[in-house]
Amino acid sequence: MSDKAKNNVEWLQDFYRRLCDSDWEHAYGFDISTLDNPGWKVAFNLTDTKLSRCDFNNIELNRTDDNWIFCEVKEDIFLGRGGTHNLDELLGIFRNWVEQNLPDTESPWLPELDDSE
Repeated sequence: MSDKAKNNVEWLQDFYRRLCDSDWEHAYGFDISTLDNPGWKVAFNLTDTKLSRCDFNNIELNRTDDNWIFCEVKEDIFLGRGGTHNLDELLGIFRNWVEQNLPDTESPWLPELDDSE
C-alpha cells in the first residue's frame, strides 16, 4: 500500500517506526491526549531529526466552539490542538508538513546522526 493510500493513523505508525533507531524512542516520542475544553492535543517531538530545522507556518482556525485547530512548532515539538472531531485533521496537518519536508525515501535523521551516510 502506498503512503497516499494509508489513512493518517497508519501513516503515523509507519513514520514513528522510521524514527525508532533503538535510541531516539527512549528519549523522545509522540503524545496524543485529550483536552478539557473538550478536544485533542498532539505533541510530536522532532529533536535530532531533519524536521527540527524545517519552518512551519502556525495554523489557527476557529470555525465553531467544537470545530477549531491550532498548530505550531516550538522548541523542536510539533504541537496541535483541536476540537473533539478534529483529531484526524490534526494528524493530517502534521502528515502534510512532514511529507512536504521529508520525502518517504529520505532518512529522517540529521546527517551527523545518520549512520548510513
